[in-house]
Amino acid sequence: MRLNTMGLLFRRLLCACALFCCRTLTAVALLAPASAPTSRPVAKPAAAPLKTAGCVDRPASVAVAESPSFPEGMEKMSAATYTLVELHADGSIASTGVYRSSQDMKLDDAADEAANKSTFHAPRKNCVAYSGFIILKTPFNGGDKKVAPVEAECAESAALVKNLAKPADKNSAKRGKRNGSVTVDVTVAADGMVSASEVVETSGVDLLDADALRVAKASSYYPGRSACKPIESSVKLELTYF
Repeated sequence: MRLNTMGLLFRRLLCACALFCCRTLTAVALLAPASAPTSRPVAKPAAAPLKTAGCVDRPASVAVAESPSFPEGMEKMSAATYTLVELHADGSIASTGVYRSSQDMKLDDAADEAANKSTFHAPRKNCVAYSGFIILKTPFNGGDKKVAPVEAECAESAALVKNLAKPADKNSAKRGKRNGSVTVDVTVAADGMVSASEVVETSGVDLLDADALRVAKASSYYPGRSACKPIESSVKLELTYF
């Protein structure tokens, strides 16, 4: 009887301990601070791409302008020559020619020499340099004698004579020792080649008219330009045989 009583008491004690432990664990769980929610990584906005230095669009320009040498005895002349300078994509000179004459060959030659001694920056667009042209003004006034750009490389222009072929000599059979003036209208294609030529003012001498047409076809030209592109255009050649 005593053993049964002790076994019953022992079992009750075990149940009381188990109940106490269960309540204690529940209270600890309720009082513990809630764990912070796991934060998801936030994507950072991509940085704007940096603009590469040196990619600013620009027209052709003069890097270093050279002064012309005045022909002897003409230091006090007041005139100006406009020179057209064709440029390669690396800024080197492809060719030069008189765009607007000073009406004096010596001054025009001095202006051409100054242009050829000057250095240039080629035009650039979207970080790419390309061939183009620039027009320079060389003033001869005894003061400021530097060449200076007066128009951008995309200036509108009609066809221009680049190199004029030599007319027949007075003693040549092509002229028959005849004198006179001939005006020829020359159509210049976008590639600079002559596509047509026509005498619009005759000298009245067939030999001279024929030689003028020969000169027109044998000469070389700059094509006309519009919106930076070469176009078909025309130019008039006035040739005087004397």
